Amino acid sequence: MASKGDTGKKVAGKPATPTAAGAASPPPPPKDLAKTARTPGPGEDGFEERITGQDVKACFKVSENKPNGDYKWQCLSCTSVGWSTPNAIMHLKACDEAQKRPEVQRVLKYYKPRNRKTMTPAKASGSGDAATPMKPEATPAKVEPAKTTDSTAKKSRTGDENRVDGKDVRNCFKVTEVKPNGDYKWTCLSCPAQGWSTAEAVTHLRGCKDAQKRDEVKRVIELYKPRKRRSTADADGARSAKIRRSFGQVAQTDFTPSKGNALQACVASILGLGLDEVPNFIAMPGDMYENLREFLATHGLGFMRLSLDNHGHLPFAPAAKKIHCLLAGDSPHGDHRHVVVAEVGPNDTKVTPVFDPHPSGQFLTSQTWVGLFIALDPANVTAD
Repeated sequence: MASKGDTGKKVAGKPATPTAAGAASPPPPPKDLAKTARTPGPGEDGFEERITGQDVKACFKVSENKPNGDYKWQCLSCTSVGWSTPNAIMHLKACDEAQKRPEVQRVLKYYKPRNRKTMTPAKASGSGDAATPMKPEATPAKVEPAKTTDSTAKKSRTGDENRVDGKDVRNCFKVTEVKPNGDYKWTCLSCPAQGWSTAEAVTHLRGCKDAQKRDEVKRVIELYKPRKRRSTADADGARSAKIRRSFGQVAQTDFTPSKGNALQACVASILGLGLDEVPNFIAMPGDMYENLREFLATHGLGFMRLSLDNHGHLPFAPAAKKIHCLLAGDSPHGDHRHVVVAEVGPNDTKVTPVFDPHPSGQFLTSQTWVGLFIALDPANVTAD
């Protein structure tokens, strides 16, 4: 019970507040500047235009959405199609017609990829107050790289003059379609040739005289080197590429009659390569078999085509171990040829189809010839 001299009033759950004359009032709590800070508005200093993926999406005609957020877009100024926001931005930067539209100009000027920040857990104060809201961790201070001497050249990942990758090859063409797996449809800027994949694009540049007049094409032809999938050490310590024997199933993606990429998919399957690492030999200018032999030579292989008898057998047994080969014949999908992957058993002449790159899996209605890959240098064959 309070005495008569008490001038404060007690409130349940709170200590009494002194009101006597001369009593000092407690200082007000410091203001949280982070909470009171206001984001600058349009026309004010520090204002930054914000562009999101929805603004990018609004620049295109969207025909399909996936649960993970990816979407299939089609340019409103040309026939290009593709997937995802990064590919859309890349197209807008290259499409002159699209850049005439105000919304595209705004996107290209202000769009920045989302920067994900790590969050620190809330910390509770010792006095039992409410936990402090989570805030982004401070950006660590930049560490200056060590200075290089004259003997060590300064080379950045993007500025290395002696480095050419798939993006440099892509910049030599007009790209009209991009697939989720990274494949793209290209059109030569110097002739009507079209195709898919980086390997096919490089092969075209090496044969197109008009394209070779451009500086960026000269640089690609001189410096581009495909990825080496496998290498082993020689006795002298040098590294030399070996013939890859790992078989994998690569599906066909182009089903145009007489111009599809079944042969491309079969070669990639036998060599254990990706589809983008093998060109479409039929779509390339020149003879299909000459194109195939030139490509196989870069992998240390030659090509031998053998006709089959009426029972589907080879004239001789090609190997003492089971091998994979090309098998060609009439297609069940129309009046044209088709190619599948087949195998020949040890010391056997019978050819057995094992993989059809076409999604139907119907193989062939008749068998005409077999294509064998042979080593140009037997010393470079690995025994897998």
